Amino acid sequence: MSEPSIKLHQIQALITKAYGLYVSKTSCRREKLIVMTDHMCDYKEEFARLYDYAKKLKSTNPDTTVMVRTSKNTIPDKEVLMGFYVCLGALKNGWLEGCRKIIDFDAAFLEGVCKGELLSCISNDGSNQMYLVAWVVVDKETKDTWSWFIRRHTALHYKNYDVEH
Repeated sequence: MSEPSIKLHQIQALITKAYGLYVSKTSCRREKLIVMTDHMCDYKEEFARLYDYAKKLKSTNPDTTVMVRTSKNTIPDKEVLMGFYVCLGALKNGWLEGCRKIIDFDAAFLEGVCKGELLSCISNDGSNQMYLVAWVVVDKETKDTWSWFIRRHTALHYKNYDVEH
């Protein structure tokens, strides 16, 4: 799909212009979801490849930390993704060597076929510009997901600094 963020009313207008037909938003939504799902591949295949992606990130980026958090309790006999944590070694080392030792955390919604939240750890570099240190993709923003992210991040990367638990 060339424009995954196209709005439903834009799809309606394109169909009306091209074919002179009225199509409801419900029909457009349904067909867009079918196209997006086909385009995004099968979720099971993509989920299975997440571990390969984590391994590849670690092998090609020295000092990189990647963690896949799953749960088998959510859906019986199914492994459900609860979090995917990434801290690239170059970003971590850049932060330790050239940024202020103050970090901030932020969140953003993920749009598209796969919903969720992107939690990020940011700092300021020497030029007072935002500097991404690490991020995690979670199913939803909760006290538990924030707690997991912050604990993992501080425990793994800031052993040489005074970090209150």
